[in-house]
Amino acid sequence: MVFVTFTQGLEATRSTDARTNDGAHARLALADASKLLRTAVDPDGLGGHVAVDLATPTEIVFFAAVGSKGTTVTDDRYPFKARIWLDPVTETLIEQRFEPVVTVVNGIESPSWDIPGPNHIIARSVVLPQPGPIFTYLAENDFDVGADGRAISSLLRDGAGDVTDIDERVKIRGIEMWISLNSAPNKRAEATTAVSRVTLLNRA
Repeated sequence: MVFVTFTQGLEATRSTDARTNDGAHARLALADASKLLRTAVDPDGLGGHVAVDLATPTEIVFFAAVGSKGTTVTDDRYPFKARIWLDPVTETLIEQRFEPVVTVVNGIESPSWDIPGPNHIIARSVVLPQPGPIFTYLAENDFDVGADGRAISSLLRDGAGDVTDIDERVKIRGIEMWISLNSAPNKRAEATTAVSRVTLLNRA
């Protein structure tokens, strides 16, 4: 009996400590991802790309104007392509950057973003927020909030949370992020969630 009582007490302590740590880590992860998202930009202004290149509930790919260390001098005029996504197997939120590579044909520059850089782990013990996605994509006048406290998007046409068409992705003005962490033993405690909404000021 004493052994069982001690184990339960230890488990509860670990769960409480985990939630405290998760809260701090969730806020740091949210700040890290938000800082990069705020640099989202149309990479060329020519209509071939828009700021957000891929938009799903658990993954976003976008062009980030944070400078580059490309392989040619002209590369510095183009932003990185950045990817943030949840790996559900390892429960990690990951950031990856793709440097621009520019080729010149007949005096015309053509950038591409095909060479991936190393993965950077934003957060561990990440679980899907309940209910709903990590990323919600918002148009200019999407100010309504549902009963669950989440923003209501007018862009989600397919019912799956993806914004697939470029004509829809160009309308993305903001992104709401919910990052939930749960490092408690056996996931016994509720996940700790941090929420932020980022406005894309340089989308076009």
